[in-house]
Amino acid sequence: MIKQIRIDSGQLGGSIQIIMQSMFIVNLFNFAGVFLLIYDKFLKEYVSLLTGVIIICCGAVAWWACYYVFIVPSVIQYSNRQGYKHGNPVKRDFELINDRLDKIEEMLKSK
Repeated sequence: MIKQIRIDSGQLGGSIQIIMQSMFIVNLFNFAGVFLLIYDKFLKEYVSLLTGVIIICCGAVAWWACYYVFIVPSVIQYSNRQGYKHGNPVKRDFELINDRLDKIEEMLKSK
């Protein structure tokens, strides 16, 4: 992978996260619009509206289940690795604790 550069302490990333996560509401309207378009162009000649809703909803649930099973663990692993590499405050706390434990072990060995 290419080298990554830290340009701030997370403000840009935080702003992008807020914008992306708030788009959930807009995505629901997009989903409804795409469903109506698919139904109108392809399904209305073959199935009723209720059957079309059931087919599209089952497809959406199947997609969400696959996403949850396969994609989410990979995204979490990637996020954890990124956080660990790029200034995670918990990592710094653990390093301080490890330093203190090393000093305590040295003190116990010297006694």
